Amino acid sequence: MADRDLRLRGVSKSFATPTGPLPVLDGIDTTVRRGEFVAVIGPSGCGKSTLFNVLTGLETPDAGRVELAGADITGTVGHCAYMPQRDLLMPWRTILDNTVLGLDVQGVPRAAGRRRAAALFDQFGLTGFENAYPGELSGGMRQRAALLRTVVQDKDIVALDEPFGALDSLTRTDLQGWLQDVWRRHDWTVLMITHDIREAIYLADRVLVLSPRPARIVRDLAVPLPRPRELRLLTAPEFVDLEAHLLDLLHSPARESSG
Repeated sequence: MADRDLRLRGVSKSFATPTGPLPVLDGIDTTVRRGEFVAVIGPSGCGKSTLFNVLTGLETPDAGRVELAGADITGTVGHCAYMPQRDLLMPWRTILDNTVLGLDVQGVPRAAGRRRAAALFDQFGLTGFENAYPGELSGGMRQRAALLRTVVQDKDIVALDEPFGALDSLTRTDLQGWLQDVWRRHDWTVLMITHDIREAIYLADRVLVLSPRPARIVRDLAVPLPRPRELRLLTAPEFVDLEAHLLDLLHSPARESSG
């Protein structure tokens, strides 16, 4: 059987505007290995969300292709579990019913879907809130529920678009540690958009740095820090050096080329 690596080969994308085409992605080329955690950072508006829309099949590139295990999956959906920036929980559905929404859409029988989701509530810190409604949960618990709804679909690849961006600092830190634990337990391949450089270094095996629009990869930076990672690592000299390097890249992205 072919490997389960995910590859983007020369992916470019533009959008039509009244003044002409607007280039957004410019030849994105990278490989994400099975089980890797890859963070994607770049200036606001550079095309990160468009890249994820292409990755998940919601957008079709103008050029290039997306491959999984050697097969061309460009423009197709269903190979990737995608969590957008907002939790999008439906206020009239219980937390359990929210978490099975994707399974409902796939045609999984309701009882089977509820059993599958309920089995994850303990791992996601949601035990006892199965019959609560979104308005009764904290922001952090809502994000856990949204991620549970994403991963219960049992996809190998999980795409997270700023999952903790709207949370306060303490809640965000708590959920970063929690996400690291559940990722290691489930062996997902994770791609995560973030504007938080520390979050990228703390969680990821690699950090892809995008240029201003039209986005290209200006640096593919390995994070050679031991796992599991603890909060005290954030003050370690090697962590601080990586953070300074990424800050410099984001302010002067043209200094580096991909690699």
